[in-house]
Amino acid sequence: MASERRKHPRRCSAVHDGLLVAAMTGLLAAGPVTCSLAVLGVGVALDDLTLSIALAAGIMVWSAARFFLQSRLPGRPLSLDDEPDLAVLIGQVAVQVDVQVPFAVRIVPTPEAALYPAVRRGQPSTLVLGWPLLRTLTAAQLTSVVAHEIAHHRPFTNRRDLALIAVRGAVVGLLDSRFPRRATALALLRATQPRRWELETAADAHAAHVAGTAATRAALTQVAVTASVFYHFGEHWARALAAREQFPADLYDALHTAMADPHVVRQALAALGERGAADPWPAADHPPLRSRIAALPDVPTPPGPRTRIVAGRPVPIHQHGSLNRWAAREVLTTRAARHAPHPAHVLDCPPELFDTPFQAAQAELMALTGRATPADAIAVALDRLTSDRTIAMAGGRRWPGRTPDPAGSVTASMPWTVPSRSALTDPLSAVISKALLDAGWSRASRWTSTVVTCPQGRTIDIRELIEQAVATGDTAAVRALHTRGAATAL
Repeated sequence: MASERRKHPRRCSAVHDGLLVAAMTGLLAAGPVTCSLAVLGVGVALDDLTLSIALAAGIMVWSAARFFLQSRLPGRPLSLDDEPDLAVLIGQVAVQVDVQVPFAVRIVPTPEAALYPAVRRGQPSTLVLGWPLLRTLTAAQLTSVVAHEIAHHRPFTNRRDLALIAVRGAVVGLLDSRFPRRATALALLRATQPRRWELETAADAHAAHVAGTAATRAALTQVAVTASVFYHFGEHWARALAAREQFPADLYDALHTAMADPHVVRQALAALGERGAADPWPAADHPPLRSRIAALPDVPTPPGPRTRIVAGRPVPIHQHGSLNRWAAREVLTTRAARHAPHPAHVLDCPPELFDTPFQAAQAELMALTGRATPADAIAVALDRLTSDRTIAMAGGRRWPGRTPDPAGSVTASMPWTVPSRSALTDPLSAVISKALLDAGWSRASRWTSTVVTCPQGRTIDIRELIEQAVATGDTAAVRALHTRGAATAL
């Protein structure tokens, strides 16, 4: 039997993946089917089969309608007739990969990209592009992203893998369910993750052969940094302004400005590296950034056709203004935030408005360390900064969609896990930076209060210093900073 498996590895893999897809499909249908059977059983017991059949049918219809609503295409359509430059880029990629199908484009307000295959023959496949990516990526990088997504299209991806991608995405929604459905969903997601990652790695290689390794490497990095900055800073801005019945009208302009700050980019890359080192979230569809870059084939940049599109600049979007205004409100997910009556401009607000409140940072640090006073909490955090107990003390991982803020998230939830060590680093760096600012130091960045400049002119990134202490086991520099500001802060 073992030798038979070795002779036909593809056949065994196909059977394995098919069984997992069937198991996930059954898990999705288990809830409605169980409820319907229970209603029928109650109807038989009460001798009222007609009503029970009607209720069971209603449950199934409601479940089907809910699935249909969730499977609707996201975002707003973008006519390629109105965007000739983007149409040329997509057409060039389609010609290079020899895909003879029409494509429609939809824009979403978040930094993501996806391809939805046509449901029926003759209909266009839909390419979903995030507005932050269209604003940020150069034409060469966007070519790589489009080629990556087209690689998920047939004939490059078979029906079984397309089914795995679709069903796996639906199972992610069960992570908010109760036991045992949540535990079963986690097990199935973890079991299908290797194949899902193989598909993404293959799509990256496909993109490299279309756009070149250099452009694909740059695209992977830029997309990851854009997403990290978007979800971290955009979340803070939207929450702070929603409390004042305002919304960030210049959200994307502010994000573009923030990403020009080297301190912001460095912190985003550091966060990505820490996430890559952590145990991956079972629902993560993509491997860690470092793994994806390391797996790229070495392909030179191919000569592109002569067009008016400049490879080193973003593709011109003629509806830039209207998309900017639409996306700034569309990205807000709570009703109160989306209908905030007063627009505000992040670039005109004082930077302190978006800083982590000092009292909140102290309270979080005390909760994480189990100490009753800020002084004790800081002392314990510094003692345990390089200890293995950090993981247990930080309370494990935060799952996407479950924010620690009791008011809930006002922007799209983060699609990746937050490592537990950063749960300690964030409040500790905020407390130390506040003490130093009160002691006469100054901010080195408008966008983050944890990068400070001493009176002698030296700039220090406190988060980076803490991460270095974790890596080296030497907390002397962090303790020295805390000592310099402790008298003022406490």
